[in-house]
Amino acid sequence: MAKGTKSPKEPVQASFSRKKTTQKDQKQEASNWMSGKQVLLLALLVLVLTSIALSPLLKNGYTNWDDLIYVTKNPLLKNTSWDGIKAIFSTPVSSNYHPITILSLAINYQMSGLNPFSYLMTNLLFHLCNTLLVFFFIYRLSGKQTITALFVSLLFGIHPMHVESVAWVSERKDVLYVFFLLLGFMAYLNYRKHPTFIKFLGVFCLFVLSLLSKPAAVVFPVLLLLIDYYRENQTSMKRLIFEKTPFFLASLVIGVVTFKIQSVSAISMERFSFMNRILFGMYSYVVYILKLFVPIGLSALHPFPKTDSLNYCYYLAPMAVLAILLLTYYGRKNRVLVFGLGFYTVSIFLMLQFIAVGNAIIAERYTYLSYIGLLFVLGTHYDNVANNNRFFPGGKSTLHVLFIGVVLLFMMLTYQRTKVWNNSETLWTDVLQKYPDSYRANSALGGYYVDNAQYELALNPLSRSLEINPNFLNSLKLRGVTYNYLKQYALALVDLEKCITIEPNNSETCVNTSIALDKLDRPMEALTYLDQAIKLDPRNTIALLNRGSLYFNKLKDYQRALIDFNRAIEVDVNYGIAYKNLANCYLVLGDKAKALENANKALQLGYKVPESFLDKLK
Repeated sequence: MAKGTKSPKEPVQASFSRKKTTQKDQKQEASNWMSGKQVLLLALLVLVLTSIALSPLLKNGYTNWDDLIYVTKNPLLKNTSWDGIKAIFSTPVSSNYHPITILSLAINYQMSGLNPFSYLMTNLLFHLCNTLLVFFFIYRLSGKQTITALFVSLLFGIHPMHVESVAWVSERKDVLYVFFLLLGFMAYLNYRKHPTFIKFLGVFCLFVLSLLSKPAAVVFPVLLLLIDYYRENQTSMKRLIFEKTPFFLASLVIGVVTFKIQSVSAISMERFSFMNRILFGMYSYVVYILKLFVPIGLSALHPFPKTDSLNYCYYLAPMAVLAILLLTYYGRKNRVLVFGLGFYTVSIFLMLQFIAVGNAIIAERYTYLSYIGLLFVLGTHYDNVANNNRFFPGGKSTLHVLFIGVVLLFMMLTYQRTKVWNNSETLWTDVLQKYPDSYRANSALGGYYVDNAQYELALNPLSRSLEINPNFLNSLKLRGVTYNYLKQYALALVDLEKCITIEPNNSETCVNTSIALDKLDRPMEALTYLDQAIKLDPRNTIALLNRGSLYFNKLKDYQRALIDFNRAIEVDVNYGIAYKNLANCYLVLGDKAKALENANKALQLGYKVPESFLDKLK
């Protein structure tokens, strides 16, 4: 070629080399077609369907199962000053240390008193937040797999097994600790993407808030390791362990505190043999999985079985657990399977009855967090199948129709299940339909009738409870009180004296026993029990009032009666009946001026004073 002659421009060759598209990439392309706006609309749809399914709970009230301890009779809720907050953070409630939960209930109390709507609405709002967090956590964890996120979050939101955690006022701790835990997961994913100390501190603070909402959050650091495993985190194992050390230390501290608190009354190692506890734990592990798919036979209480007549299910449970372990082992290259089953196992493990805690072999609320792992496995598989006709010849549309059918069925079951928590009568009647021989459920139903002055109705469940367990203290107390109200004082005395034999230092029982003795015209014995009641609890206003009345009516010792009525007023300055009784005393003692003064005070406090009595004071 001559100098200066331009070389002809060579044609650009088309390149046929390209990055190989894997099945995972194809799945992502098929599943990630939605825009950000459409993803938000799907999340909103999940919230709407969840709200519909749980909407009946807003018409519910309290139950007599822990709601008295946590809310209606909890003095910690009444004071949110600095001293009150210190008391909340230093006082265990119902054998648990969860001050953030109690603080949230105290805020409800300051806003709306004891109106149950406020507490239930707050529970529902936290559940909706959790459902939304599950959607975006799974969306990010799975690499923006929209169908997987929709599947997991929707079934999390509407699953019938989760009703207990939302519709029961006292289970605020469930929705609250999972709220902070899910926020912690999201913060951890942000931290892993761009690690900084501030982000790490944020994850740790969310974890602490979760721990202080419910000790079940101690599993958080192990779940973080599972997230690392699933995301194929390349950080060295040494650094991962060092990084999680503060989380494990916090878990250890709360775990020790919780064990010490619960070992006083809630934990029992001697209650069942070692072998029975192993069988119970494995049975629970398997039953929770089964109820994910077939949520039937739901109950607020699932009593322990009689250990001398365990059915075959308990002996098959170890074989089922072994099968799950083998499935995990042979599928260990499937990160979704290992992560999902690991998440479920870690979350549920401490709830299994290897150590007997409480009075139930399973509790539906324990699945609130753990089901996320199982649903993730199912949701990912659903996404795979929906985008591969080889796996499902009927096509994507048929599979989606089946899913919609399951959603509608679960929504209907949840809608009906939520109504069961309307009040104590509906709750315990439902339990007794499944477990008619539950002495605790019979006792709780009887207690509801006693609280509502339906004494004739109370007798049957209380007597049934005592047929099953003749020494159940709560039923003995309640039936003794019931007999007193029904004026069957001899029968009341039998139950109440048995109570005192079992629990001799109960001031309230001493008072109830004295009532029966007084009505049976045995005043000196009644006086002995009232003396004991006041010795046990000097601030027992009913004991002081009753002893003063006994001195006045039967023993004619008006000076001693005056002393007791005045002591009752010192304890409670708004005790109207005590002022009325004082007026009686002063009238008998000839001091009409003081009698009139106390009668007027009783009237001011809303206690009715007969006109005939007031006429005597003119």
